[in-house]
Amino acid sequence: NDIPTYLSLLNSLKDFIHIMNKKNNLNIPYFSLSFFSSYTHTHFSVPSQYDKFLKATIELFEKSGYLDNTLFLLMSDHGQRVTSYSVTDLGRMERTFPFLSMRLPKKLWKTKYFRNAQANKY
Repeated sequence: NDIPTYLSLLNSLKDFIHIMNKKNNLNIPYFSLSFFSSYTHTHFSVPSQYDKFLKATIELFEKSGYLDNTLFLLMSDHGQRVTSYSVTDLGRMERTFPFLSMRLPKKLWKTKYFRNAQANKY
């Protein structure tokens, strides 16, 4: 329909997280890997739109308490590779700097694991 694929995928992720957290009293560990590569690899303007929805989704997870006992990783590999943008200075830099962001569960914030993650952040 008129819903972009990335929104459908984000909605599926939200539904999965919501359902698994409803079962939280059963103490069921779970894992999710969401792979959204086509938006950054094929379209130059879509990532900025996608970023808004991704940010809102992460904020929803935080506000709902879904991240309280969750290790949340957000990764990207590179920017545009085969466009005129990729040969600019910024494009070359973007191509060579992968991104990794990690949010540890709150219960680990005052532990050696958090301090180790902080020490290794660059």
